Amino acid sequence: MPFEDVHGPGGLLTTTADLLKWNRLLETNELFNSNIAQLRIEPGLLNNGNSSGYAAGLMIGKWNEITEISHSGSTAGYTAWLAWYPEKKLSVVLLSNYASTDPVGIGRAMAAVFLGAREVPATGSATGAAAANRRAEPYQTDNVKAGEYAGNYYSEDADVKYRIDARNNEVWVYRMAGDTFRIIPAAADEFTNPSTGTFKFTRDKKGKISGFTVSVSRAANVPFKKL
Repeated sequence: MPFEDVHGPGGLLTTTADLLKWNRLLETNELFNSNIAQLRIEPGLLNNGNSSGYAAGLMIGKWNEITEISHSGSTAGYTAWLAWYPEKKLSVVLLSNYASTDPVGIGRAMAAVFLGAREVPATGSATGAAAANRRAEPYQTDNVKAGEYAGNYYSEDADVKYRIDARNNEVWVYRMAGDTFRIIPAAADEFTNPSTGTFKFTRDKKGKISGFTVSVSRAANVPFKKL
């Protein structure tokens, strides 16, 4: 049942078998000619000439020193990840109806079984994506007070409201019904989640939390102000 009005890039009803057929188009070109097929995996350029790491709906980078063409997604409590490793002709897809699932981390763990390599941070991704894609490591400090970050936040840029909650001194993000996830301390006032990006909180002159920025695979430092 659709939970929201999502068109085009979201709300797709599919199966792992169909996604395997879709990934094969990256190898066979049976639907696209060679020129269009190349454009699908050609990352755009930033103003400074550097690669964005993002092509036509695909993240292009390296994982375990192997080319990885992938994309993750989430909506209405569902999460997904689809990856293609052309050098090994390996596809990995993970679909979940649990909002807190880490599809990237689990998917790469499955890929590692076949690739036979240890996990290393991804490279070649868009600004902010490296932090979003790496496996979050706990920030070893006793100074984290989750209650400081609790509250409602709004972003004019994205026209969206997030709620930050504290549970058992853990920081949780509520984006919409069924879309809740924990963010892990990574540094002072900085939290990460492998699937949903990096949250950097800001403080006012009195030292109180006043907002945060969030960086994901296709956007960096999107500002939110505390309401």
